[in-house]
Amino acid sequence: MEKRIFKADTKELDNLFEYSSQILKTLLFSSHDIIMINTALEEIFVNVAHYAYENHDDNAVVEVYLDNDQKKVVFIFRDSGTPFNPLEKEDPNITMNSQDREIGGLGIYMVKNIMDETTYEYINHHNVLTLVKYRNNK
Repeated sequence: MEKRIFKADTKELDNLFEYSSQILKTLLFSSHDIIMINTALEEIFVNVAHYAYENHDDNAVVEVYLDNDQKKVVFIFRDSGTPFNPLEKEDPNITMNSQDREIGGLGIYMVKNIMDETTYEYINHHNVLTLVKYRNNK
């Protein structure tokens, strides 16, 4: 297990990408998968940075777990910001014209489609969002 703490600030995105890309390359994820996973991580991290804390001066914790046979990578986002389960929002109707669609929801929809598993829990005053990606799609 590796654990890294990032300030909940979008200026930390490059550090997050460097960290995640290094791990994903070590696990032999394809360049395409690395780009897609980093896109999902960016969506979650930016939302934490923009919405979890009123004064933007707290941390977002990103934990990375590798299973024993290294067939998957698990990213766990923990923050002590405002409780919010992004998975509760109904998926947007992507067949509708963008002008007719309700605003919001595309980012988490994208995350759920990029990652193989996405779960949320509120534990001990912390939002815990877990993202799992299997190598070679399980």
